[in-house]
Amino acid sequence: MLSDQAIKLRKRYNKLGSLVSAFAYDPDNVSKLKVWGQRKNLDLITGLQPKAKGTKKEEIFLDGVKTWKVTTPNSDPNKVILYYHGGAYIVGGPKGYYSLTSNLADITGTTVYVPDYRLAPEHYFPAQLEDGVKVYDALINQEGYSSEQIALAGDSAGGNLSLTTLLKLKELGKELPAAVLCISPWADPPATGDTYTEEMADKDVLLGPIMKKQWNKYGHPGFAGYYVKNEDM
Repeated sequence: MLSDQAIKLRKRYNKLGSLVSAFAYDPDNVSKLKVWGQRKNLDLITGLQPKAKGTKKEEIFLDGVKTWKVTTPNSDPNKVILYYHGGAYIVGGPKGYYSLTSNLADITGTTVYVPDYRLAPEHYFPAQLEDGVKVYDALINQEGYSSEQIALAGDSAGGNLSLTTLLKLKELGKELPAAVLCISPWADPPATGDTYTEEMADKDVLLGPIMKKQWNKYGHPGFAGYYVKNEDM
């Protein structure tokens, strides 16, 4: 039996899913205004969350990619998290993730870099992966960090980008980061894995109203997503 707390949390996520779904644009009828509205909606929802005390941000460019450098009084300048935001490769950015990355920097005692990587529908895959690799390289070549000082992290699509960036770095023979942290990574965008079922997608507040729509109608086969197979890791 679910606890009262779990029931409340489920109701909250159901409401959130309905709200996000209501603002999700139809992939068959994309307009710049609709895309803009969806992105602003997510920034508003996530941007209202509290930030850690004493948080500071600096907007910089890492090899041409706009990036937020987020620090708190607890941040160690020699320990870095390169955080790829979520948002199905369509929405999201440093602004909407300011609260999350602020608290992440405070709790982990690190300096967090949040790249504003290119999004669909303006930019298709592999633009996101190219940006993911570029900012990692720039932290080393431009900012002077070593690979041992850097950890990759991300949630949802950002978790996917963390993993695929790691695979690309390995493929290119580059020095790999010290660690990778994925928060509920979207590791299977086309939903081809054995654990995925239509029933699950219909019940999930995000997979149901948004992910299937974006992948089946809009994204496939040029979507930004990239399937991370078990044998790759």
